Amino acid sequence: MSWSLGETAALALKAARGVNLPWGLAEEAAGAVFWLHQRGLPGISALCGYLDICGYDRPGEAALCPLEIGTALSDGTRPCPVNADDRLDLGFVKAPLLLLPFLATIPPGTVWLTAEGFGD
Repeated sequence: MSWSLGETAALALKAARGVNLPWGLAEEAAGAVFWLHQRGLPGISALCGYLDICGYDRPGEAALCPLEIGTALSDGTRPCPVNADDRLDLGFVKAPLLLLPFLATIPPGTVWLTAEGFGD
């Protein structure tokens, strides 16, 4: 079965609301899934994995939400590094694939992603 991008985004919105994400974040999740699937990336899988691991009602987990971090970075409420030598440590972000749509809105050359701890 093949779904359209709109159907995929609608499913993502319903899933996000189903675990009590606020409407704004649920809409951001749908937009992120749409963006990822448009580029051939597994957006629904990333969102389902994130929602399954985290949920939204667990105290202290919100800081690790890729949707909140991504929205804050793309809206400018969380400052991005200006120079290549500057560093912004986001900490452990669950389902980091969901960050890509938000980072794509930031001007090129502003953000460099590194992943530490792989293979440890």
